[in-house]
Amino acid sequence: MQDNFADKMNATLCLLPGGQLLRKKWDGDAGEWKLSCVTDNACSYLMDDCELDDAVVLRDVYLLIEANMEALRPLLGNWVQEQCDEALRKEPTRDDEEPMTLELYWHLDVDDELGTTGLAFPSFHGVSESTMWALDLSPINNLAPLPLRLSPVLRIVRGSDIVDELEKPVYSLLHILYGIVWELSFFGSPEMRSASLVELSERISSYESGDRSEFVQVSVPLTDDTTEAN
Repeated sequence: MQDNFADKMNATLCLLPGGQLLRKKWDGDAGEWKLSCVTDNACSYLMDDCELDDAVVLRDVYLLIEANMEALRPLLGNWVQEQCDEALRKEPTRDDEEPMTLELYWHLDVDDELGTTGLAFPSFHGVSESTMWALDLSPINNLAPLPLRLSPVLRIVRGSDIVDELEKPVYSLLHILYGIVWELSFFGSPEMRSASLVELSERISSYESGDRSEFVQVSVPLTDDTTEAN
């Protein structure tokens, strides 16, 4: 470990490859930052601000979770044990042509009636050169080797308009862990997600083949406003 590593850290915590979690603390007597490894005691620092080493991949997050599973399971919920098993014990089969980076990001939606949402934890998606990708139907073992980053910009959105962008938002360790686990449990456990994907694929194939017996045609009546406009 480099002597000046602590000086390079912008946050209190830093997640490293291999799921190692470092914490820096000021030593007043020595007049310098001191580093300690808190991998096995991560739950004591969930609310501390955290950054990711440039070489971190999604697998490293699940290694940290597994090292603290007994304490984190009731906090994270969302089939986190099953997620860990898929991330760490199943070989990846992803063969996409386009490289993708996984990203946690802050996206706050402002609505005059509903209030502001998106404050509890960051959103999570995939980013490639050409597009952004939803991850909720992706096998976690295929995502595990992909690089992971924290977006340096927080966006405030009203409707479809970006009304403000704030730089260098803070992510706590809990924000990082929960944002990932929640998004990847959108369809339930990995087994439930796989079943949903099969069902969706079958429905699409049925529709494309011309068999639309299970699809219901819906007629939407014109409103008074629409009638007047025409």
